[in-house]
Amino acid sequence: MKNDNPICLGAMPVGIICEIRNITSDKETERRLLELGVRIGSLVKVLNRQMNGSVVLARGEARLAVDSSLADALVVSVA
Repeated sequence: MKNDNPICLGAMPVGIICEIRNITSDKETERRLLELGVRIGSLVKVLNRQMNGSVVLARGEARLAVDSSLADALVVSVA
């Protein structure tokens, strides 16, 4: 079931596949995410979330760990 209510990636439960809706970070960080294949419209799966707010996500076969500030800068919705 698709949910169109966007929330930050840091609040998304583990195991959920979501779509990146917006990136609210500085241009340098956004450019780096683009280089890693994380862009608006990308589907990612939350694999792990730590107590400190960091998140491990999967995009295809790639795995990416982001700190809490970046997880909060990625606005997503359930895919």
